[in-house]
Amino acid sequence: MRPKPTLEELEQLAEIFSMTLDMICVADIHSARFLKVNDAFTRVLGYSEAELLGRTFLDFVHPDDLEATIAILREKLQRGEYVLHFTNRYRCSEGNFIWLDWLSRPIVEKGICYAVAHDITDRIEMEKELRESRQRLQDIVDFLPDATLAIDASKRVILWNKAIERMTGVPASEMMGKSDHAYTVPFYGKPRGQLMDLIWEENEAIAANYPTLKREGDALLAEAFSNALYGGKGAWIRMKASPLYDSNGQIVGAIESIRDITSIKEAELSLQESERLFRTVFEHAPVGMAVIDMEQHFLQVNRSICAILGYEAHELIGRSFNEFTHPEDRQGGVERWEQMKRQEAITTQAEKRYMHRSGRTIWTISQNALVIGRDGKPAYVVSHLIDITAWKQAEERRSQLEEQLRQTQRLESIGRLAGGVAHDFNNKLQAILGFTQMALLEAGEQEKLRRWLMMIQQAAEGSADLTRQLLAFARKQNIQPKILNLNRIVSSLIAMLKQLIGENILLTWVPEKDLWPIRIDPSQIDQILINLCTNSRDAIGGRTGTLTIETRNVLLDEAYCHGRPEFFPGKYVMLAVSDTGCGMEPDVKSRIFDPFFTTKEQGKGTGLGLATVYGIMRQNTGMVHVYSEPGKGSTFRLYFPHADLPSDEDAEKKPPRESIGGGGGDETILIVEDDADVLEVAQTVLARFGYTVLIANGPNDALKIVETHPGIIHLLITDVIMPEMNGKELGDFLKQRHPDLRILFMSGYTANIIAKHGILEKDISFIQKPFSVQTLLETVRTVLDKPAP
Repeated sequence: MRPKPTLEELEQLAEIFSMTLDMICVADIHSARFLKVNDAFTRVLGYSEAELLGRTFLDFVHPDDLEATIAILREKLQRGEYVLHFTNRYRCSEGNFIWLDWLSRPIVEKGICYAVAHDITDRIEMEKELRESRQRLQDIVDFLPDATLAIDASKRVILWNKAIERMTGVPASEMMGKSDHAYTVPFYGKPRGQLMDLIWEENEAIAANYPTLKREGDALLAEAFSNALYGGKGAWIRMKASPLYDSNGQIVGAIESIRDITSIKEAELSLQESERLFRTVFEHAPVGMAVIDMEQHFLQVNRSICAILGYEAHELIGRSFNEFTHPEDRQGGVERWEQMKRQEAITTQAEKRYMHRSGRTIWTISQNALVIGRDGKPAYVVSHLIDITAWKQAEERRSQLEEQLRQTQRLESIGRLAGGVAHDFNNKLQAILGFTQMALLEAGEQEKLRRWLMMIQQAAEGSADLTRQLLAFARKQNIQPKILNLNRIVSSLIAMLKQLIGENILLTWVPEKDLWPIRIDPSQIDQILINLCTNSRDAIGGRTGTLTIETRNVLLDEAYCHGRPEFFPGKYVMLAVSDTGCGMEPDVKSRIFDPFFTTKEQGKGTGLGLATVYGIMRQNTGMVHVYSEPGKGSTFRLYFPHADLPSDEDAEKKPPRESIGGGGGDETILIVEDDADVLEVAQTVLARFGYTVLIANGPNDALKIVETHPGIIHLLITDVIMPEMNGKELGDFLKQRHPDLRILFMSGYTANIIAKHGILEKDISFIQKPFSVQTLLETVRTVLDKPAP
């Protein structure tokens, strides 16, 4: 019985196991899972030991080798072989595969298997390269136009290419491995003799068979006419024979090439020109190459230029390259060509566009080199084309993205300015509207005065509409979004829109059935449709035309959104407004969403219509796509995100209020506003309609009033944004002391701004400035009549 190894021996074995350069592993014989691997195993494969242990040996075998590996192992084990040798490809941690040579020894009684692997990737690759090199060599030799043969020291044929097969009519299968005694070709009626004898010049009689024999170094050259070639047709040939040497300089064979020079003899000059041309044109060059005559016609083209233009070679040869040049680049090409014809420029280079067979524009770098003929005149031009279309498209896309970023930043800046201006203007409009409406109440039967006041009110309301447009553009409009069905909103507007666009325009309404719900303030749909339909009406002008409104459920995928940075994949409801108007030029189309940009006459438009549409869509996380061609009309497609929620449209409506005034001074209202005009108009209106009104020009003033006022304050009306503390903070502070206090927030700012101050929560009462007397009274009455919290 073999003694158990000592601890020291085990440590030595472990050290050897760890240090050996070969990959060693121990695996469970039943599950094939790794139990132990050495450092070389992890180093070569790139996995840590923890990543390998517990995995099976087969987990890393290349999928194409898996079945063969299992079959080899099963076959060897069935034959009783317990030292298994096989090779396969194995996956490394980086995903690449290497070739391993395995020697495996299963120990059945212990249930384990020892295996040693050696990385033979380099050898496999070398063998592959050697095979490929030999095949390439054979292909090259077969490709050679010269008849080529070689023999070894025993005078056996070891090389017989396709050209010599064609020249002699003798196939390689009849010559390979046979002595060159079997091959004789008469020269001037004399036997050819033996090549090896000729190389060694052992037989002067053999040399005599070559009337033009001469030596160049260790090579022999001769020219002769043979009647036996090409089945008796005969040909002039040029022969070159050279010895083959081994590493010691000993002759081990000979090689001979035979060239048919009949055409050279007949037209040597013509052939020399042809050879110069074919040395210039490289059929397999990675760039497009062409030889062009001085009349601009293609003489030769390579595969790459055919791929660039999308034509076969025979479709290009004989045609002018200008036929395929982009029309806008033809003049520049002609100028460069004339420079070369005058030999003012031997080479030229320029970016140039070509038209692909499919109609696509191909961007290239065109490099041209003039070849001068023997007479000193321009003979032809060698042209190189490098396809840079992908690079150009990427560059164009980058420029578009940069311009879109600048546009977005510009719109955001203008939006912030518009929002601020609208807020301040709203406060002034509030005073104008409030006092005008109060004056109307006091005007009685004075018709002229009432007419003037009504005109002031209309002008103020028009200005309020303008501020709402500014706020919509700036995405700061106060909105109350609801879940709704777009078809119902549009259907309710069709009659009004028909009146808006006029009788000369046919309005077609095409709704999709089972339209998905969306979430938006219904009034914003009104704004969108009025602006778009007005825009279409003006584009059609006084002519007859058609305006089509349609809805559709759409699913935008990654492919559609690719290249459109403002579009995102998902489910959308599309609202499309199309007209048969005058359409837009590209430069106009690129600016239609710019605020204050308009193509209308002065005084006919503010330029805020489409900017408002854009602002509303951005505010509702929607998207806009515009398609327009001059003379063919325009289509605006608006994409609203699908809202997967039940509709709010059927919610119960509250009955109209019967009374909007106060209770004879029994209800006290505290108004807090830092704008004196707004404060005064609100006080005047509420006092006029029966409320007891306390006013404060800021939060600190309001706190003092609350502390000193002897009675109950029923309602706090407070501005949201104030310098000392905001309206939310003031309301929370007063509610702690007066739990029954009702609060109504008001602001010239909008939902997005005041939401940052934490007041736009559900069930919070809010009124947007500027508001009418009626709106203020109704809102105050509604808030006061709410049940106690």
